[in-house]
Amino acid sequence: MKRIITIMAISLAPLFAASAQNDVDFATRLGGNHYYGTARTLGMGNAVTAVGGDIGSIGINPAGSAVFNYGQVEFSPGMSISKSATRFTLPSVGFSLCFNTGRISGLRNVTFSVVNNVSNNYLEYFAGENWNNVTSFFGNMAAAAQGISPVEMGSNYAYDNPNLDWAMISSYRAYMLGTVPDADRSYIGGNELLAKDEEGHAYHYVPGELRQRSQVKRSGTKNDMVLNLGFNVNDKLYFGVNLGIPIIRYQYNEVYSESALDPEQFPISFKKSDGSEFLANFSSAQYSYAYSSTTVGVYGKAGVLWRPLDFMRIGAAVQTPVAYGISEGYSNAVTSVFLSSKEGDVRGNASSPSGSYDYNFSGPWRFNAGLAFTLGTWGLISADYEMAAFGRTRYRERSTFSNDDYFATSNEALGLFLGNSHAMRLGAEVRPLPGFSIRAGYTLTGTPERIWTDNEGRLVDVRAWYADLDAFKSGMRTLNTSRNAGKYDWSVSFGLGWASRGSFFIDGAVRYNAFPTYSYYPYLYGDYVAVDKDNNPIPDATSPRMSVNRTLWDVVVTLGWRF
Repeated sequence: MKRIITIMAISLAPLFAASAQNDVDFATRLGGNHYYGTARTLGMGNAVTAVGGDIGSIGINPAGSAVFNYGQVEFSPGMSISKSATRFTLPSVGFSLCFNTGRISGLRNVTFSVVNNVSNNYLEYFAGENWNNVTSFFGNMAAAAQGISPVEMGSNYAYDNPNLDWAMISSYRAYMLGTVPDADRSYIGGNELLAKDEEGHAYHYVPGELRQRSQVKRSGTKNDMVLNLGFNVNDKLYFGVNLGIPIIRYQYNEVYSESALDPEQFPISFKKSDGSEFLANFSSAQYSYAYSSTTVGVYGKAGVLWRPLDFMRIGAAVQTPVAYGISEGYSNAVTSVFLSSKEGDVRGNASSPSGSYDYNFSGPWRFNAGLAFTLGTWGLISADYEMAAFGRTRYRERSTFSNDDYFATSNEALGLFLGNSHAMRLGAEVRPLPGFSIRAGYTLTGTPERIWTDNEGRLVDVRAWYADLDAFKSGMRTLNTSRNAGKYDWSVSFGLGWASRGSFFIDGAVRYNAFPTYSYYPYLYGDYVAVDKDNNPIPDATSPRMSVNRTLWDVVVTLGWRF
């Protein structure tokens, strides 16, 4: 039996669109730090909590500015290189002014600094493709759409309906989501065929091979604008405070397509406005989703650096949770092509309006500590530890006339599946010749992601929790014990520096970053029950999964002057 799609003219109007991201993933991207700074701090792995003396260190430990007994200005252009993508960046720019109090003891210097340091880079691109004759993107959508009124889906004001999904609306209007004849609120994918079992119950299946391709591109940076005050007491004890204003610009684009190996295996019956029908064969379809956000936050940070011995430095800093305000925009589009030699090809094309939403997010609080040893005039070695508490991060409505119930499930997921993130940084600087420095660094950071074991002994991550949310909410399944997911990213860096006998200095650094391998699922609505042409359930018919290995190269050059 062939499916009937009614061709209709529908206008477009506004609301939310679906994407394969989740709330927990987005929270770690917002709240996570992957420090850049100057070429000197980058080259030392940013293990500078107990080092100071560099504008790039101020964001990590505010007391680092108090080590200056001079003013300086620096400018650090850079470049980030990911797979198939390259971006020019400005990892650090700033200045510091030093005011001598004229005292022999006590408070000897006060410094004032203004710095902009990049603290995260979201550059990433990946793509994958395969053949599939079991499930389809639009069949997955049809399974999720069961129960939705076709009248509401086809309404001119569908995008205004808060109970409808924008991806489904666009797919419905582009002929990739249709209704099952003689069935109430039942849907079928635009590249599936319809049949009935012996009892007359309708089912749908994928009749042939589909070439599935998915590609994702992320970009944007997190910039920390910092206003800093530093205080030098007896050249032994240094204090500092920061007012930080992080600004995040983030873009996310995904494109997913399916095309038939043999369109003749996908005959679809279309109904014209006059009631007559004709056949067209599914050829290809594409779903695209675009998201962008601008986020501005504020936080406070205080730090201390102590020199108990001339060759030893101990540093520590604590940062308040960041209060973020997020403004985001999103849209989607669906296109389709059905081949018909008699009636001409049928082309579906639907785009959502541009949606927007404003809300707040409370990021993690942070603590870091460091230890450094100077090797006379030959250099130094340093080690840092940093902890970020993601378990208390929360989304919140911005409107004063609403409550937090809108984010209740999202915040429950944050509390369950995020914990503490721990990082260790090591750095070294060697000066084999006067004015010349060689640097190296290493960073290992654990993700805050947590996984659970349920009452049946099965592992549950955030995706599995969302997929069976009703069972967890009702108590049929319970989460018993949790542990850290055990995922880490690491980086290794190398740098060189030269300082003239005057005020000018130049540094360069390169860093290689490797991030945890993660799974990406292009289907929007999790797994669904797929059957073959004879209505036999297909074992292990799950959503396609892509294993993503993200790497990133960073190159930074710093030009600076001391005065």
